[in-house]
Amino acid sequence: MAIFRRKTNETKLVFPKRKLNAGLYDVLNDESLINFWKSSTPLSIDAALDPNTRRRLRAYARKETANNSYAFGVATAISNAVVGTGPRLQILDRLPGDKHNQAEHDFEDWAQEVNLAEILRAMRFARVQDGESFGLMYTNEKLSGAVKLGFMAIDAERVAGEYLKQKPREVDGITLDEYGVPQSYRILTRHPGDSLLFDWGGRQRYVQEAKEYPAWQIVHWFRKTTPEQHRGASELAPALALFALLRRYTLAVVTAAETAADFAAIMYTDSVGDYNAPNYTANPFETVDIERGLMMTMPDGWKVSQLKSEQPTTTYESFKRSVLAEIGRAMGVPVNVIMNDSSQYNYASGRLDMQEFQRQTRIDQAQTSQTVIRPIFRQWWREYSLQNDLPRATPKIEVYWDGSEHVDPDKEAKAQQRRLASLTTTLAAEYAKQGKDWEHELAQIARERQKMKEYGLTFDEIAPDLVEQNPE
Repeated sequence: MAIFRRKTNETKLVFPKRKLNAGLYDVLNDESLINFWKSSTPLSIDAALDPNTRRRLRAYARKETANNSYAFGVATAISNAVVGTGPRLQILDRLPGDKHNQAEHDFEDWAQEVNLAEILRAMRFARVQDGESFGLMYTNEKLSGAVKLGFMAIDAERVAGEYLKQKPREVDGITLDEYGVPQSYRILTRHPGDSLLFDWGGRQRYVQEAKEYPAWQIVHWFRKTTPEQHRGASELAPALALFALLRRYTLAVVTAAETAADFAAIMYTDSVGDYNAPNYTANPFETVDIERGLMMTMPDGWKVSQLKSEQPTTTYESFKRSVLAEIGRAMGVPVNVIMNDSSQYNYASGRLDMQEFQRQTRIDQAQTSQTVIRPIFRQWWREYSLQNDLPRATPKIEVYWDGSEHVDPDKEAKAQQRRLASLTTTLAAEYAKQGKDWEHELAQIARERQKMKEYGLTFDEIAPDLVEQNPE
């Protein structure tokens, strides 16, 4: 039973000491292991990820991605794999006439005008680095198209609460209802680290203002690791210490190699003499210039040797690879992707690791479709349907992303042919693997066949050996 004790002006929650069940949880009684969990906390995830903690994690992660090629590379690899060249939509509901195809093309034109793919890649990079990214939908009259929906990315720092007037159900700028569903977002008009806010003396020049936006205008993209989490932490957080360890070890190797290179030779003697004697030839730790391309003799009793370079050790490469593999494990990225090197892989091992990475990418793309693309399309459709006399209800859509290329295209083509012949797959599924809309592709094939007929061409003339008749 918990006991509340009042000390000065604070209320402290005290739990009576109880003897732990010995044998069942021996780890809790092991004094040698307790120090490992000294920083553990019973706080909720939102309380543990308080603004100061997230701010420090963001600063560390940004420093790492700005100065560490591996950290920058893994964030870039994830953003490129997930977003690629951008999403493509297929409207599943049949619209009057052929308007569903026209609507798909119009959305693609709008996405290109607002540069949606680049914004999404920046948001996905920020999610790796900062832990979360925000997008704001607004009215942009400068757009040339009929739909004036604008979309812009926002840094995580700009979504912040008013700490002296915190609401009962607010998590650092996000107001929640009684079920924990976001209702509004408080966004600062300027970045809190903007240099224009301060003068040269460090005094704040302008009063920081904020604006409240309803939840339907905001896209909040982050990885939820616990059920009641509402703000994200940097995805690099578990690996930040490993990045620092790898950098320290690399610098130690370089320093040792430079030290060995600086000392061309060392003179030493086994005899003990009087350093102050007039005929003594050298003082301890004295440096002597050596002429290039000459041979010289040493005084009696003195010898010359070269400083042995013990770095890099033979285990340096394996240590580096092991650390990078542990770093990649936190984000589901194999070590050959982090290092951009598969020279130590055979075909089966490389493909197996890439399959796991591709599975993680597909999960990420599915979450992106649900969290980012569908809310954007919903607001886009509200304007588009009014201007084109279409149903106001948002139609069902399928979101396609760039497909992953197979290592052996010939084997994949034969396997695809067998699957289609045995009815274990469909054209829609096969085209979806390539990030393509099957209806668009079939319509294109029909147009090409028609053109070939007009010009009197056949496939036998263009590519007679394109497909084997009886592949083994």
